[in-house]
Order: sequence, then C-alpha cells, then structure tokens
Amino acid sequence: DRRDDFASLFSGDSGGVFLKYFREQLAKAFDGMQELFPESVPKAYAETFYVSSFAELVSRWVAEGFQESPETMVGCYFALIRVG
Repeated sequence: DRRDDFASLFSGDSGGVFLKYFREQLAKAFDGMQELFPESVPKAYAETFYVSSFAELVSRWVAEGFQESPETMVGCYFALIRVG
C-alpha cells in the first residue's frame, strides 16, 4: 500500500530528514505564490507560516492514518488560510 510507504517517510530515523526535504520543496512551491502573502507581512515570515502550517497538517494527516482524501486535506488547508 502506498500509504504505508508514505507514512514510513514521516516516521523513524528518516522522518526528520524527509520532513526537512519536504519543507524545502514546499518553500520552493510557495515561492511562486507570492499573491497569497499579505503585503504587510515580510516574505520570509509569510513563507515560514505557509510552509510550516502545511507541513504540520500533512504530518497530522499521516499520523491519523490518511482518514481524509488528499483533496479534502487541500480544501481544509485553503479554508484555514482563507484562500479559495
């Protein structure tokens, strides 16, 4: 099952390494989404907020056993940050 493979990335000794890589890739993705960032917040802080909150949401989703669909999780994230 692919879910087991994905869950194993977030756990054990490799969990911290993968999470670091995941956050780096998220930062690259959010770098092209500057329109999400409030103008009153410095880019570095906004990027940290979006990357960290999404990474933690995914970590929680994995820990809870993928009970919701990926689409539901993306919808939850955007609802929480009030986008879309």
